[in-house]
Amino acid sequence: VHMSGFVHQLRPDSDDDGLANIDDSCPFDPENDVDGDMVCDSAFCFDDLFFDQLLCSDYRPNGRFAGDCESSGLCALCSCACSSECYGSQAVGDMCPNDADNDMDSDMICSS
Repeated sequence: VHMSGFVHQLRPDSDDDGLANIDDSCPFDPENDVDGDMVCDSAFCFDDLFFDQLLCSDYRPNGRFAGDCESSGLCALCSCACSSECYGSQAVGDMCPNDADNDMDSDMICSS
């Protein structure tokens, strides 16, 4: 994850887990995907206001680059704008942070 924006400069470890954002696989999840399902949990999202190529808002649903977040590698850099594409129905974060199968039976109850 490369985060060159102002927030990164002020908060080099956004989730206070001891790992710098630039090296953190889950920069907004202090437990770094505790259930190992490759979905980071997150209490908040982040759009880099200093993204030097385009605006994150261009990647929002119905934006001119909607649907290109993953292929452009912007799921972390523009995690608010890209949340529906990168995280689907889970919005930002792991719906079941302690359930590696993420409610496999869709009963809205996470196993833990």
